[in-house]
Amino acid sequence: MIEQREQEENNNFDKDVVVVVEGDNSNNEEDNKDIGIGSGGPHIDEKANESHIFKEGHCEVSHNRGSVVKLYYQLHGRGNTKVLMIMGFLTSCEAWKHQLEYFNQFPEQYQICIFDNRGIGKSDTPNYNYSSNHMARDGLELMDHLGWQQAHIVGVSMGGMIALELATSAHARVSTLSLCVTHAGGFGRIPPILGMLKMLRSFTIKDHRERGRVLMPILYSENYLKKLDENGQPILESLLDSYVEDVSKMTLPKPAAVAGHIKTVTTHHITDSRLRELKEKTNIPILVMCGDIDHLVRTSNSFLLRDILSPAEFIQFDSGHCINVEHKQEFNEALARNFKRYTPQ
Repeated sequence: MIEQREQEENNNFDKDVVVVVEGDNSNNEEDNKDIGIGSGGPHIDEKANESHIFKEGHCEVSHNRGSVVKLYYQLHGRGNTKVLMIMGFLTSCEAWKHQLEYFNQFPEQYQICIFDNRGIGKSDTPNYNYSSNHMARDGLELMDHLGWQQAHIVGVSMGGMIALELATSAHARVSTLSLCVTHAGGFGRIPPILGMLKMLRSFTIKDHRERGRVLMPILYSENYLKKLDENGQPILESLLDSYVEDVSKMTLPKPAAVAGHIKTVTTHHITDSRLRELKEKTNIPILVMCGDIDHLVRTSNSFLLRDILSPAEFIQFDSGHCINVEHKQEFNEALARNFKRYTPQ
């Protein structure tokens, strides 16, 4: 069952400059305009990649916030609809693959940026400066490098916390905001203890498949794991196969990253007054989505966001934490609907 609510939005949000797309866009004069990004911005070491990846690279951020951090990122597509997707707790940007499969069908309409947060995947692992505020500033500095004055911001789980921090701190940079299985933090909004303990325990298991068997019931609903995939194989086994393949290519997070991401989710807090200001002083179209069998983020937190932010759309899926996988089609279509709600002036 999917519970869904719509309300009208007046999207009179200012768009200050024409966005520039990097790369070979010689057939589009508007995309090739120079908007005067100064030479003092973050340095980047990048290269072209496979055809489905428009560009990948490492962008330096945090020049004025302690040690410099290199963030790994990918750009997909070359369209004018710029989307920054922020992944969650100790999870690589590769976890957006189901969203990329959908939006890569429209490469001339969308340009999607996915990236590894500090401490995970191919990004650097600093020893300190982990918080939703620091990670939001990482995202803004990545946008600065790309020449994106604004972007549609999508965040899932801890990525939603980062997205919410970004939107409340720099709302002029946000075209639309999509908050998925996340919360505003603060007292009474801590994650379910059992789910978090099982998640942390999984990091002590060396065998990838055994670790996956602990993780999957935390991330997905029991009904979903019992289903069969298109090849007639139990979805649980398919997920385990994919998990083992993916993590075999990765280096497990360092202790500093684990501690830093735990600190991020436990100290994150956007006050109700900041949430109300986001709603009352901006016209940002907001989408809130959650699962009703979530072992990592209490579903009630999404209802709290709904009550304060009055989003343009609210969806509760019959799902576990990974709503972007269990209900990938509905999830992707909801994102696309929210992107279309933005009306530049």
